[in-house]
Amino acid sequence: MDAGLAGSNMVMMNPAIASLVDDFNAAERSKSYNMLDIAASTRYHASDNVDVVLGVSQKNRAPTYFERYTWLPLGISGGMADGFNYIGNLALDNETARQIDVGIDYRFKSWSVSPRLFYQDIEDYITGSPSTNMAANMVSTMMAGTTPFQWTNTDAVIKGADLTVSGNVFDNVRLNAVASVQHGNRDDIDDALFRIAPEQLITTIQWDTQLLDAPMVLQLTSELAGAQNHVSALQSENTTAGYGLVHITGLFTLIDNAQSNLQVTATVHNLFDKHYAPHTAGINRVMNTDVEVGERVPAAGREWHLSLSYRF
Repeated sequence: MDAGLAGSNMVMMNPAIASLVDDFNAAERSKSYNMLDIAASTRYHASDNVDVVLGVSQKNRAPTYFERYTWLPLGISGGMADGFNYIGNLALDNETARQIDVGIDYRFKSWSVSPRLFYQDIEDYITGSPSTNMAANMVSTMMAGTTPFQWTNTDAVIKGADLTVSGNVFDNVRLNAVASVQHGNRDDIDDALFRIAPEQLITTIQWDTQLLDAPMVLQLTSELAGAQNHVSALQSENTTAGYGLVHITGLFTLIDNAQSNLQVTATVHNLFDKHYAPHTAGINRVMNTDVEVGERVPAAGREWHLSLSYRF
């Protein structure tokens, strides 16, 4: 990646911006990253009902264009959405995440249970740290009243587990459930990683039935998210409460033969119109709105979807 010269009509009026422009233009801006992504997994058939699964992988991520080349502190947070201004870093290395997964697949009649554990060590994790660039700090304080963050490399660890359960409750009623939990920390300081999702349980009950002699599938989904209290103090991250949602879906097949297939699907997300903000939601920066500046942006309320699908 490469970038041309920076410039601003504020150079003559603001010495701090002039310093940022001069430093950026004098630096080496061209950079190439050479990375190797690789994964391997093996499965041991322990018995007729049990498989043991082991996986290892390495995955890389080069810095994005704005993580390197944002020479002026701006609210471009690359998904962090923490409300801070950010400035780029031309010295960034690529991230390298190495992960190990261990799990079991257990089957009994129509049921399957699959627990998984994972541990991910991330070298040169790209995240925000308080800027030590005096010129950038002056500009950000003037524009937003806050000291900016700068993209930096550090090390981090993310570990967690998930559990998948599926099976037939009755001949025409099936249950699927997925539970997950994860925990992330920086290695350079004693602080949580920003925007790590809390524990979650998603359960779906599917009923296969008929309406007017035509096949129909009804689904009821429960989505539960726990409170997140393990938050980043460095980035002034607030804790969030847990919440529960209910979704329903109906799929009605009007025509189904070798020549054609006609289906109608109706879905209602957030059936009870729950007001909530996921922990991974962004932080509002806009004044004079229903959401206060610094508060998490709430998710959508009740949503209705109706679709028609015809195959011929």
